[in-house]
Amino acid sequence: MKTPFPFTFILNTFFALLLSLLNSIDLIAQTDSVVNDPQRTHLLRELNVTDYRNRLTESLPEIRGTYLFAGKRSELIKLSDVDVNIAEKNGRQLFARIPGVFVYDMDGAGNQLNIATRGLDPHRSWEMNVRQNGILTNSDMYGYPASHYSAPMESISHIELVRGTASLQYGAQFGGMLNYVTKQADTTKTIGVESINSAGTYGLLSTYNALGGRIGKWTYYVYNYKRHSAGYREGSRSDANAQFASVQFQATRKIVWKAEVGRSAYIYKIPGPLTDSMFHENPKQASRQRNYFNPDIWVPSIVFDWKLSDRTQMTVTHSAVLGKRNSVQFDALANIKDTINPETGHFKTKTG
Repeated sequence: MKTPFPFTFILNTFFALLLSLLNSIDLIAQTDSVVNDPQRTHLLRELNVTDYRNRLTESLPEIRGTYLFAGKRSELIKLSDVDVNIAEKNGRQLFARIPGVFVYDMDGAGNQLNIATRGLDPHRSWEMNVRQNGILTNSDMYGYPASHYSAPMESISHIELVRGTASLQYGAQFGGMLNYVTKQADTTKTIGVESINSAGTYGLLSTYNALGGRIGKWTYYVYNYKRHSAGYREGSRSDANAQFASVQFQATRKIVWKAEVGRSAYIYKIPGPLTDSMFHENPKQASRQRNYFNPDIWVPSIVFDWKLSDRTQMTVTHSAVLGKRNSVQFDALANIKDTINPETGHFKTKTG
């Protein structure tokens, strides 16, 4: 027996189809009205996204003393705010947050900090006007402005980088000015002591000891630094030492005299180049026994600072870069041995 098809089912289906058709017609009409009516707009609610991060660098003020930094791209790195290997002067960590800085690790022993900006040559930072406490440390101003003077990072409070030339103020080097600012004495104490000692792999031992304080109108700060490293390769020994002394006399509320002297010296034994076969045989071996590099630089200075008024200040600076650079660098190819010439009885000279 066949079950008759329910009439209610047919009726419900009809009304459902009719309702769906009416909704489609209404949606099309609404869409056409929105498109054709430019006055109908839907305003979105304003959304603010806020985030915070620790700033490890900041810009220098527009005016500081007799220097004008307005309109210059500048950065200030506070060493106390960054995680960095100061014992080995790891430049890639020091300048990691500064865009466009290229670091050149010259000897792998941390004896020098060599950087450049704007795609310039970072060799011994000779595209930068390098200073310590505002005192020029480049060996030569224009001819060969290499920077052999290199203070220990344990002694540095912060690093200032000003991009681009400003010859009337600090020199015409294309990269700009790099200023290493030494730690200051604690003026609330007569004698303050600081000691930083480090040890590491490959015989790394370093010690930094400083004294500072204030006695009446006199403020002083001195340090002594030594570091030794045996190096990764045979014969790549490195010994560095540095000394610094600063004395400041507050003659009046507006007149200050300051005298400083800094010394930077190190000797690095250069192990020389290797061929591919020598490297595979023993990557730690040395091909040169005589090669070494030894700059010994002194930077004395006297500064007279007179604040004539709230808007006028005069600074007179007398400074010098004194010292010597000793080296033996037989930099021929690795397959050319550094031996005594039987005809002259002397070692070979540099081979082109």
